[in-house]
Amino acid sequence: MIDTNSQNDTEFAAFVGIDWADQKHAWALQCPSALKAECGHLDHTPEAVEIWAAELMRRYGGRSIAVALEQSRGALLFMLTKYAHLVLFPVPGSMSASYRKTFVPSGAKDDPSDAAWILDLLLRHRDRLRRLQPDNANTRLLLMLVPHPEVGFLLDADPAQARARKPEYPLEFLHRSRASYLSLSKSAHMTVIEPLAAEDRVVAERFCSGENLRRP
Repeated sequence: MIDTNSQNDTEFAAFVGIDWADQKHAWALQCPSALKAECGHLDHTPEAVEIWAAELMRRYGGRSIAVALEQSRGALLFMLTKYAHLVLFPVPGSMSASYRKTFVPSGAKDDPSDAAWILDLLLRHRDRLRRLQPDNANTRLLLMLVPHPEVGFLLDADPAQARARKPEYPLEFLHRSRASYLSLSKSAHMTVIEPLAAEDRVVAERFCSGENLRRP
């Protein structure tokens, strides 16, 4: 299976393919110096991911490890982003499905085998995958401190509308703040809810204030 795609051959100490699931993830790991890949499972809990990532750091002395997983967003990807030694390569579902059919014409899923196909895709066709850009040190620290939700939402707000409600804040400050939390939402893989239109906002404000609630 070994084929590092002739791309930064010495950049990574190991390569990992992960087939994610709701409760337990299958993984396959390949060292450039090994003839056979290792396989295993990882429980879908922050504690299990922490132990697994720490063991990889200890084993490879903190060197970079390429990790491909069939998930462009979600809890597992969010949990892995805080580890600086893990370089993530999200694999589009359509790409992994097409690659799987190359080896399994029926397209049937099998977690250990799928992890191996994702690993093979990482080893042979890494140039076709998008490398997830690393967060800066401050963002990584924040991600280590906050909980890891299954689903996250961020309610966006127009700076001009926000200043109308909070005139004590300068408009420039509100624009900078909005840019910061939108950037953070991308790192945390949160779904951004767009600001309400003017007419919808009026209805929502009236509802929250209780104006349209019947009183006994």
